[in-house]
Amino acid sequence: MTATWEKTQQALRQVLMELHDLVPTRDVFMVLAPSSPFTMLSTHIAKERTNDRYPRLMAQVYCQEVQRTGQTLMISDTREHALFSAAQDSSVLAYLGSPIMSPDGTIFGTVCAVHDAPYVFSDQQYRTIVMVAHLLGVLLGIEQSALMDSLTGVYHRVFYDQYLHFDAIELGSTWGIVFIDGDNMKQINDEWGHRIGDLTICELARRISITVPEPRYIIRLGGDEFVVVLPHLDSKDIYQYLWSIAERIALVTSQPMIFDSATIQGSTSIGIAWAPVHGTSVSQVMHQADLAVLDAKAAGKARIVVAPIDPSKE
Repeated sequence: MTATWEKTQQALRQVLMELHDLVPTRDVFMVLAPSSPFTMLSTHIAKERTNDRYPRLMAQVYCQEVQRTGQTLMISDTREHALFSAAQDSSVLAYLGSPIMSPDGTIFGTVCAVHDAPYVFSDQQYRTIVMVAHLLGVLLGIEQSALMDSLTGVYHRVFYDQYLHFDAIELGSTWGIVFIDGDNMKQINDEWGHRIGDLTICELARRISITVPEPRYIIRLGGDEFVVVLPHLDSKDIYQYLWSIAERIALVTSQPMIFDSATIQGSTSIGIAWAPVHGTSVSQVMHQADLAVLDAKAAGKARIVVAPIDPSKE
């Protein structure tokens, strides 16, 4: 983990420890949305805060409601709340959570305080949770903006180099990478100029984004190279699932793109690899997907190639 992320972790851990002193319930913690780029970061903090993650798991129903509505939720006795039947657990009997929201309205997750007995939160505790959630939203909003590619709006290589590259644990035991490389980008730039080339790259990113369902991380490595990282996949049908995703990407990126008087007929070469068959670290699986793309290019472009599979690892 880089120094930037270490400093962010330290700051967030300190905030949560201070918050626990101000709201002295059983536990105070942060739960981030599955689609948030900071999901792994919150897990690191949780592991260092305490080994008891049980209340966090039981509070998921309430946290999801906060993330869904974007509103602070305070429950003095969860047994009297409509969500209690969905939670189906009595270890969290009091809950106070506020959304972690960036200035542009993006909800990253929730700051929560929970207790194992009914608990009447004071007005000051309510305001404190709301204030901390707001400050975390600003902090993570700034952090996220540093990870976004200004041209396309997807994550750029810094996200991979400084964050995703270092931690495959939170992707699950089975996860996949679809590596997409646009074909003939140099020809497009030479014929139509870099403005049309940039518009083509933006359109590629847009089409990939609307084609691949959440949860996923879409990263522009540079030029017209994109990587889609798909976490927590079912090991039984991972080949079919990744192939179907790649086919859909190949289809939408082969449709004509019209910019002013320019009509661009594009295509993409796509490589597929996944853990644990092609490696256990992000860098290992990425390397295999990259090699598969090179094979696709060598075979004539505009095709999908799966990285070679060792039968002993199937």
